[in-house]
Amino acid sequence: MALAGKRVSQLELIEMVMDLDVSDEELTRYFIVDEQHSEGFKPRVIANPELVKQSDPEGAFTLNSLNHLARNRRNRKYRRRIRNWGGVRIVAEGDSWFQYPLLLQDTIDQLINLDNFQYAIYGLSGAGDLLSNIVREDEISEAIERENPDVLLLSGGGNDLVGDGRLSML
Repeated sequence: MALAGKRVSQLELIEMVMDLDVSDEELTRYFIVDEQHSEGFKPRVIANPELVKQSDPEGAFTLNSLNHLARNRRNRKYRRRIRNWGGVRIVAEGDSWFQYPLLLQDTIDQLINLDNFQYAIYGLSGAGDLLSNIVREDEISEAIERENPDVLLLSGGGNDLVGDGRLSML
């Protein structure tokens, strides 16, 4: 685990993301949005060059790889939480409203962190996801069968309506 102010390698950063004992708040410092190369609903997230030693010229984490790491991290937390769990289980599928990797508290983070309620939330979501991808990939059916949730949460539409220049067509 990195110490405050200590620079880490990209491999060490990935290890930190996978370590559930490292808080999301600690990890947030190690990532920034590359405003110059981001588009509307497709932020380009990169390792913070002040805290992460760059091993490649750009040092960029693609949104897909960061989505994967953040989703894996969240679902490992879910597995930890449901041991001897009697509370509400939720399966969530959607876009960045449900999975905005590490840089901000998305809707699911807000639900997980509510003081008065306890939820175990299994995530299928990914920033930048489209409703057509959600339907085509159909991870929901398998997750419902496997997790037996009390609730299914769905989020989508923003990327479908205004992503990839579609806003200008409206």
